[in-house]
Amino acid sequence: MGIFIGLFWLQLLFFEFDKIVIQLLSQPTQRMGLLMAEIFDSKRIYFPEDPELRVLGTVEKLAQWRHFNRGSAFIRIGRRIGYHGSDLNAYLSAQRVDPSNEAA
Repeated sequence: MGIFIGLFWLQLLFFEFDKIVIQLLSQPTQRMGLLMAEIFDSKRIYFPEDPELRVLGTVEKLAQWRHFNRGSAFIRIGRRIGYHGSDLNAYLSAQRVDPSNEAA
């Protein structure tokens, strides 16, 4: 039973990853003079347990980042934590590293 549940979540994760890649390729936007793509829907609020957030890390990793004031901006909704899609896209854009501009 446990293996079946694990395989189910693995398939769900790959399905969600495919959706993210499709979004990445189909929604180009202009940011900071560079062609970037929005991975997350800007009008949606994501919760730590949403499969789309596995791109950033596990639920535990997101909790650690919130504790140490790292990672994306978040909102509190009662006891729940949420992330605006636009904040997630901004965070990912800020994490971009261009090796050609790095000092040796």
